[in-house]
Amino acid sequence: MFPPINIPVVLVATFYSGMPPQQIEADITDTFERFFTLAGGVDHTP
Repeated sequence: MFPPINIPVVLVATFYSGMPPQQIEADITDTFERFFTLAGGVDHTP
């Protein structure tokens, strides 16, 4: 019913054993998100 769509998608998961989720987000994930917004051609970041 729907045509195949070939959209490039990048998924990044961060894991750090023993580190609480809030600290992973503050120390690692937020840094990645800042770098991704600087990349060209990025239309959407959740």
